[in-house]
Amino acid sequence: MTGGGTSAISVLFSVPGASSTMVDAYVPYHSSALQAFLGGISAPGCNAMTARAMAMQSYLRARSINEGKPAFGLGCTAAIATNRERRGADRCHLVIQSDAKTWSLDLILDKHLSRTEQEHLCADAIITGMAAAVGIASTPAWQTDADIETVVNEARADPIWQSLLRGEVRKTSKEHYEGIFPGAFNPLHDGHRQMLACAQAHLKGAIALEISIRNVDKPPLDYLSMQERAAQLAITAEVPDMVFTNAPTFVEKSALFPGATFVVGLDTIVRIEDPKYYDNESARDDAIRVMADRGNRFLVFGRVFGDEFQTLDSVGVMPALRELCTGIPESEFRLDVSSTEMRDQQK
Repeated sequence: MTGGGTSAISVLFSVPGASSTMVDAYVPYHSSALQAFLGGISAPGCNAMTARAMAMQSYLRARSINEGKPAFGLGCTAAIATNRERRGADRCHLVIQSDAKTWSLDLILDKHLSRTEQEHLCADAIITGMAAAVGIASTPAWQTDADIETVVNEARADPIWQSLLRGEVRKTSKEHYEGIFPGAFNPLHDGHRQMLACAQAHLKGAIALEISIRNVDKPPLDYLSMQERAAQLAITAEVPDMVFTNAPTFVEKSALFPGATFVVGLDTIVRIEDPKYYDNESARDDAIRVMADRGNRFLVFGRVFGDEFQTLDSVGVMPALRELCTGIPESEFRLDVSSTEMRDQQK
């Protein structure tokens, strides 16, 4: 928890036998403390996505500490009444992550309430939310207070998704694919569709989108995120399949998809070559050699760097990696807007 709602911790620990219920409680209040809690990943302030990242990290910590036993993680970030002017609304974002589902609650709090009253509402939401997660019925204050605006979201996971999150399986499909198109696809846009169509013209077999639930630069995906990504398939007839994996690096992906050609942007090839994503240069060279031994290749699409559109032929790539790559010329594909830029424009 960070911000409002932290009084719920003392309420929970005031109950005799709390050690049989509580595994850990942590209040990373400073932004640097929160970043450290999330494994070095920056969290953008008090919002639902930060609460989701906190809940997932709490869930993973609970499972590792309490190995083999049922557990859930809770994340709460709140901005409640303070002694300075706040431009946004007073609010509380609460998320519970378990094996079976991701549950999210957003509360918009009445600014006329005192800090104590708002704190009580946040703490009550935490306690009643935890109770609901283990099947104990109760009536939370936010359900009966007409002055509180609420948004509730819930995603229940398929059994294969649960097994993936628990680490029991590494991918959600046993199908063989000629091509694997990795990415976050947040959102899936025309650039992805154009790349897919071009890749289908170059590769003979089936191509699938691949999304790793863990990423070296981002928080793990929860079930709400997985549900959002999967829902895009319902309106995208051109995409034959989407595979979720637990393979954040390309050498791990190659173990799951030996012989496949990875459909990537030039920026991805640059990252694969960057030693900072490995323990050292020798580890990078070993990873590239392993991918070559497994028969993997890369179909590389150009990207904009600064003000210039560059292709594989525009940049220097180490020979061992370059041998695994086939570049798509600008005449076949060019798109100057990325998913990140699209999200920024939407914001």
